[in-house]
Amino acid sequence: MIPGVMLLAPRHMAYHNQYLSGNYTDLTAALESSHCPHELLLLAKCYLYTDQLDKVRELLPKIAKTSEEAHILLQLIAFLDHAKEVTHPGLAKAIQWINTPIPESKAYTHPMILALGSPTDEQGRPRTRLQRTLVKTKAVWDTFQLPIMVTGGAVRNTFVEAQVMKNWLEDHGVTSPIITETESMNTVQNFQKSVPFIKALAVDHLHVITADFHVNRAKRIGHQILPGIGFTFYGVNNPQEHTLHRVIIERYATYRDVTRIMGLWH
Repeated sequence: MIPGVMLLAPRHMAYHNQYLSGNYTDLTAALESSHCPHELLLLAKCYLYTDQLDKVRELLPKIAKTSEEAHILLQLIAFLDHAKEVTHPGLAKAIQWINTPIPESKAYTHPMILALGSPTDEQGRPRTRLQRTLVKTKAVWDTFQLPIMVTGGAVRNTFVEAQVMKNWLEDHGVTSPIITETESMNTVQNFQKSVPFIKALAVDHLHVITADFHVNRAKRIGHQILPGIGFTFYGVNNPQEHTLHRVIIERYATYRDVTRIMGLWH
């Protein structure tokens, strides 16, 4: 055995690979009858990714208390319990809104593709996450042949994400118009600064491409900023980012961003 490397049983490895592939629905069905702490921890992560927080809470007593990841889950649940007790009316409204089911999309006539940016490397080349977003955007465009809007400013360096995205898409054969939103510095602004373009084009449905761990947060933000628009979300899988730490960050960030939209966070 290699020092510091945990070897998983073949069944556990198969489940782990299924989790990394983003197949949460089938994996959840396979694990819900399990009594194995390792598998139940994986099930808890699936519940987190799909916003089933009450089920996470139910699982915690069954997960080994010595697990570092279980401890992190306990911290998250404690945070959520505390958040429910907050008396600030605006924040209380935000918490209520976050836990309200998202409405189903309606029929539409003027759709568009919206690709959310992420930082490039220091040479202006797409990093892995952005590369996969662009590949998925091209695939969606191949299917629908729609106008595209790419969104993202110079967040981490001097390279504007939207411009890099436009260049890549054009270099890879996209011939539809590509609109660049070049000022946004976070997910909230991705949507807020896209509003003028969306209204000008009378868009009534957005095919949104973003990282799969980011989909739940983007859904909440999109529906709050554009309540009259329908959405279809495409989660881009990047196994290296499928960590519990990433899930926890997204959960906290959802609360932060909804309160940011309401003017309670700057």
